[in-house]
Amino acid sequence: MTDHRELIGDSAAIAEVRDNVELVGPTRVSVLLIGETGTGKEIVARELHTLSGRDPFLAVNCAAVPESLLESELFGHAKGSFTGAVEDRTGLIEAADGGTLFLDEIGDMAPSLQTKLLRVLEEGSFRRVAANRERAVQVRVIAATNRALQHADVRRKLRFRDDLYFRLAITHLVLPPLRSRPEDVPTLAVHYCGGAGLSEEALRVLAAYPWPGNVRELKSVVEMAAIYSRGGEIRAEHLPERVRREVPLALLENLEEAKPGRGLLPLREAVADFERKYIEAVLEAEGGNKTRAAEVLDIDRRTLYRKLKTDLWGGET
Repeated sequence: MTDHRELIGDSAAIAEVRDNVELVGPTRVSVLLIGETGTGKEIVARELHTLSGRDPFLAVNCAAVPESLLESELFGHAKGSFTGAVEDRTGLIEAADGGTLFLDEIGDMAPSLQTKLLRVLEEGSFRRVAANRERAVQVRVIAATNRALQHADVRRKLRFRDDLYFRLAITHLVLPPLRSRPEDVPTLAVHYCGGAGLSEEALRVLAAYPWPGNVRELKSVVEMAAIYSRGGEIRAEHLPERVRREVPLALLENLEEAKPGRGLLPLREAVADFERKYIEAVLEAEGGNKTRAAEVLDIDRRTLYRKLKTDLWGGET
């Protein structure tokens, strides 16, 4: 079995992705990768390409290139086809002949270009812009999108052709967001920390954060924290404030669902219990620094000290 070094994690979700990559990679079928930004779609595309044993691998982000330029970028153009076209140009589809073309953010491709791409997939031929001659090509297309193109209503809204979708999605892989596989966060964090080491406190903070930017955001956060740690162990205080501030909110999601007859507390005690957990989480996220914790809680230090000394809390923390 291939060592997918970049598809990191022990969760069932990422294991399924690895299994599918292993199965589909050696084939020549088109693949559509669906997933949120930062879930690793290009990493998966490169893994699929590597397993195919084909060359080259070329990539373009369809959302980053204006429609008027994307046509020439993909299909090439003939000399004199427009102002500035002083010579013939080979497009990416032709340059990727025999290999793989990765089309990122395919959901943003204009309908007119979708029609031309469909012809490449179905007939293996295309024309450069303003050219008369047909050119044959054998290229594997791997496309990716952060739009839910598997749903017909989304395709209609985006004006994405059904026939192109079904031709691309001979195999489609859905990449799970990081928040759905939190057990992989410590493994990924250790992988990206560059040998700096991570304290248990920092790992707990990382595990509690929802990661809207997915693996890409985690990689950025850990690499920056390693810089702030100056080569030492990464502690919670080295993590960005936005990550540390999310920790108390995670308590709400982890509290056991209250049910009648299951040890329900009077409202006063329930509020005090939550307040205790909230303050403890903020203190932990701030590395035990009471001054910074008070700032996050928007209370003065005296109020924080008083709360830490109440009988309900069992003495000073």
